[in-house]
Amino acid sequence: MKKKCYYASAVLAVFVCFAYCVLLFLQAREDLLYSLKIAVLSALPFLLVSLLRRWLNLPRPETGEPDALHHAGGGAFPSRHAYSAFFISVLFLKFYPFYSIPLFMVAFAISVLRVLARVHSLADVLGGAAFGTAFGAVTLLFL
Repeated sequence: MKKKCYYASAVLAVFVCFAYCVLLFLQAREDLLYSLKIAVLSALPFLLVSLLRRWLNLPRPETGEPDALHHAGGGAFPSRHAYSAFFISVLFLKFYPFYSIPLFMVAFAISVLRVLARVHSLADVLGGAAFGTAFGAVTLLFL
């Protein structure tokens, strides 16, 4: 069960990243500089979340069994998978609102699967979702 959840969350994460690339591509067709602005404004909060995660270095859930799926050490909070999925879903609210609802559902599924795979706790994915939503909303103010 753990492996299936882990790989399913990875597949969904790739799907969300692909949607983000499509967003950038479609915006670049209209205005390349605006598309670059979206990319830069997306990268900055991701960097901040990554630095926070490294600084906090909170442990991942204990599984009681060593295996290839369990990430060694800390760096659990906030979940970057949850953060990225929710951040991208918020961006879609501005550009393609019709597609944001399915993306939010995928973001929720990624978060649940990360907990079921035991690579994150509920607090980790809730933190990632909260940061992603908040930083996404702030980013929209600059777009």
